[in-house]
Amino acid sequence: MAIMTRKAAIMPKNSNKTFAQARAEFYREKRGEGIRETTLETYQYHLDYFFSSLANCENVPVGEFTKEDYTFFLNFIKEDPKKNERTRQSYCRSIKSFLNWLMDNNYIENRFKITVPKAQKNIKATYTEEELKALLKDPRGCSYSTYQTWVFINFAISTGLRLSSMLSIQTKDYEPSEQTVIINETKNGLPQLRRLNSNMCNILNEYITAFELNDLDYIFCTSGGKRMSTRGMEDNVKRYNKMCGVEKTSIHLFRHTFARKYLESGGAVVDLQRLLDHSDINTTMGYLRDYSIDVNKTMEIFNPQEQYSNVKQTKQLNRKRKMK
Repeated sequence: MAIMTRKAAIMPKNSNKTFAQARAEFYREKRGEGIRETTLETYQYHLDYFFSSLANCENVPVGEFTKEDYTFFLNFIKEDPKKNERTRQSYCRSIKSFLNWLMDNNYIENRFKITVPKAQKNIKATYTEEELKALLKDPRGCSYSTYQTWVFINFAISTGLRLSSMLSIQTKDYEPSEQTVIINETKNGLPQLRRLNSNMCNILNEYITAFELNDLDYIFCTSGGKRMSTRGMEDNVKRYNKMCGVEKTSIHLFRHTFARKYLESGGAVVDLQRLLDHSDINTTMGYLRDYSIDVNKTMEIFNPQEQYSNVKQTKQLNRKRKMK
């Protein structure tokens, strides 16, 4: 289906500020609020698409941007065959944030409610036991790039951290004697101290020695010790997974797998919320619903009656008969 074209440019009315000027101010304010650079990059990518759908209106005064203009955009992106429901929803959330900011600053004269289209949620299939065994198998004797990717995958499945958080870790943030690592780049902007298991620490210790990393080097770095790009690590993981015969290549899927394994092992949802850096516990609760995890079964992991009581089950049954 052909994508719609803008029939007419947005007509300026009361504001002389152009969309380009407004966007630059929007970025400055968000950066001043401490929003992560990766989030700002997402805003920029989505707003580029938004402006292109409106006949590249960046040099047009904001004026009275109307609900009809936004409705036009909704129809435009809906007819884009390259955008699925979840992608359209993500774009519209960014646009909503920008338009609300315009209205809050009185750049748009007539306020209106900005709706975000609903999207069918798809449950992501996590990495299976067989896939994890293949991916975590020690590949020693391989290239440095392959070895680094193996360490990264071990770290991802051990911590459930976001890709941006993992790429932000420098060697100085890791304390082997305490088995801890400081995560400075988080979604909510608050640093986090994470404890690592002993096996993961052994892997990191050997890796840091092999790569001769100094305190200022990023742990997952380029050959020059600089921070590796998101695309660079995504490409490395994709190649590594394919080499191991694993068709799934998503780094974020390691986060979902970590969450599922944590809950299935009896971990508390409130603790998982902190580990995953979720601002809303309902987001964390979604893992229980998505993967049909029975919290009643996980209660058996800590059973104080079985652990501390001297009363046997047969005696309890006898007592029950006497009470009838």
